[in-house]
Amino acid sequence: MAKANKKSAKEASQTFHNIMAASVKGNPKPKEYKKPNNYSLPIEQMELPVKLQIVLKNNGVTMLKELASYDVEDLLQFKNLGIKSIALIERAIHKYGLRLGDFRR
Repeated sequence: MAKANKKSAKEASQTFHNIMAASVKGNPKPKEYKKPNNYSLPIEQMELPVKLQIVLKNNGVTMLKELASYDVEDLLQFKNLGIKSIALIERAIHKYGLRLGDFRR
């Protein structure tokens, strides 16, 4: 069963990267970066859907830096968080010049 979970996480991760690559092709230059001084921006100010904010808070994520510390595989473990939500997260943190896993623990 553990192998099945790892395989599905790898497949989901690859699907996520394919979605992100397709979205980048359509918009190669992100909008102007909004870099906060210490990345302690609350997730409520990140232009994420409210449902996504609730899921993140329920999993202990409240700040931009905390969110950027997770990679795709980590986020897939969160209940009620799928590939499309992770793509939204990646786009939102990219506006601040970050990527998933930048502040890896």
